[in-house]
Amino acid sequence: MKRLQTKLIYCALIALLGFSVSSCKKSTDNADSTLDANLLKSAQKYDALISEREAKQGSFEIENLSRSGNILTITVKGGCKEEDFNVVWDGSVMFSSPGQINLVLYNDGADDCDTQEQLNVKVNLAKILGSHNPQNFIINVANGSKKEDVSLGTNGSIVYK
Repeated sequence: MKRLQTKLIYCALIALLGFSVSSCKKSTDNADSTLDANLLKSAQKYDALISEREAKQGSFEIENLSRSGNILTITVKGGCKEEDFNVVWDGSVMFSSPGQINLVLYNDGADDCDTQEQLNVKVNLAKILGSHNPQNFIINVANGSKKEDVSLGTNGSIVYK
């Protein structure tokens, strides 16, 4: 008899848990949102840019990544002006040790300009990380114009993939 009561209690708890999970509203945190003038949070756009990378008009090279406080500077070669470049964050922050964030940089201007000119695209990492120290994170930046990935380590080291 006691065994039957225990089974009934477990079944009731499982049913209650299932009901509470299914009745929760979905979070709007996954919605696309503009975080800054050149920074968008969008998992869908991030995935689309990564899957469609190929050399085309408006292509560029990522020359360097540097971090100063909350500002990430992405130095690119190619493109017409800094305002043409935008960054898409996939919306996730990996709080591993060290933490990581994934970004993709793309050129909104389809024109081919001086391919030797270097431009500095600045991204405010506080818009992504809030009060967390960006120095404690690896920043992965994918080139939206071709298959080129660059990572900035916590110690300032740069890895090209």
